[in-house]
Amino acid sequence: MLSSKAHTPGTVTVDTFTFDKIREKFNVVLAKFDDKYPFGDKYDQFKKFAENVVNTKNLLVVEIPITEYGDKENQQLAKEYDVKKVDYPVYKLFLKHKSKPIDYTGDKTEDDLKRFLSQHTNLWFGLPGTIEELDHLAQEFFYASSNNDVNTQMSLLEKAREQVKRLVNKKEKKSGESYIKIMESIIKQGTEFLKREGRRVQNLLQEKAISTLTIGLVGSFSKFWMKCATSLRIENGEILRNAVLNRDPDRPLITVANHHSCMDDPLLFGATMPLRVFWNRRRMRWSLGADDIVFTMRKHQMFFSLGKTIPVTRGDGVYQRPMDFALEQVNQGGWMHIFPEGKVNLTKEPIRLKWGVGRLIAEADICPLVVPFYHLGMDSVLPNQEPYIPHIGEKVSIYVGKPLIFDGLVQKMKKENRSLEEIRKAVTDIIQDELYKLKIKCEELHRQHLANDSSSSRA
Repeated sequence: MLSSKAHTPGTVTVDTFTFDKIREKFNVVLAKFDDKYPFGDKYDQFKKFAENVVNTKNLLVVEIPITEYGDKENQQLAKEYDVKKVDYPVYKLFLKHKSKPIDYTGDKTEDDLKRFLSQHTNLWFGLPGTIEELDHLAQEFFYASSNNDVNTQMSLLEKAREQVKRLVNKKEKKSGESYIKIMESIIKQGTEFLKREGRRVQNLLQEKAISTLTIGLVGSFSKFWMKCATSLRIENGEILRNAVLNRDPDRPLITVANHHSCMDDPLLFGATMPLRVFWNRRRMRWSLGADDIVFTMRKHQMFFSLGKTIPVTRGDGVYQRPMDFALEQVNQGGWMHIFPEGKVNLTKEPIRLKWGVGRLIAEADICPLVVPFYHLGMDSVLPNQEPYIPHIGEKVSIYVGKPLIFDGLVQKMKKENRSLEEIRKAVTDIIQDELYKLKIKCEELHRQHLANDSSSSRA
């Protein structure tokens, strides 16, 4: 029978007996086949999706829980639609005018599920970077393109230009300009443009899959090494984990730390992050790396690019193109990790922090949450001298500071018409002060750690 309470807010739980009856009443039904008690990142994404589309007309989201034991709930449905446990969660789209469902094969994220529905239905969900009025014009435009109706294409392009002119929001205006560029390219190049874009997207998806595997394997190894081959002591580790896992989804995150070893990243995140973070490419951090060190060989370029490392040229300032790209990732709500000392600090003495971190905070659309942390002992794990062989059994101490919020300062300085240079300097100065306060605390933590022969952790 139909569940009296949806398994997830915004959904209806159905079974073998009720599924067909419910499905017949709606034009669009998205069904999720899954364990009876799902959990993890994929389920978290589904919950967000379900909550955000609950009021969408003509759409029903249903859950079909499947059990392998007892009454073997809904095994008949699983068999009918060729659903295998290894693929959970499995999504299938049922449309009223189609006899067979459409299988979903993309990433199991909120935005990708919305994008999938938008591609196969007339529903509109407001995906990041989309504007409803322009989406409707774009649909008409693509229909005209398929019929080689150039006059209609030109008319719709002009309507889109007028619509973009009326946009006030900076982000929406930028998105609107993208609609215009795509329409213009299709008019000039025809369907060949769409074919090229299709191939480009396919290549990106393949690269994304390889990147996910690279990050997952490196992160898993780092976690194993730091948990099994080193002695760890972590203070306030939950602050860092909460910032990565539980912050407002629209709020970017910037983490900053001192730099003592070439293996600080990824090993420090192996010490502090749960394993599931490494296998979720979207959630994993971006990082800045010196192009004259980590991008010197083609195979290094490939490896670090797949690992979400952005090559920066030391000495080229805060407005070089890689920093623009870093700001774009921050503006998409991503996590950016920075070693603001700008190099491996061999002396461990306090040095002036680079202003790049200040730029990312001062110019972000939404002011990032900033979490500083300081660590000691990493240069014992991987010494900064030949033969550069990692050591086992070394002691590493990590001290995580309280989150820093710069919304008020940045807004105040902008109202005072202070220059961006002044703002990023003020922000960087605060981060520098906090980082070196953590240095003192971490030195005491590490002193106690070295004095204690037994391995302990307060993560």
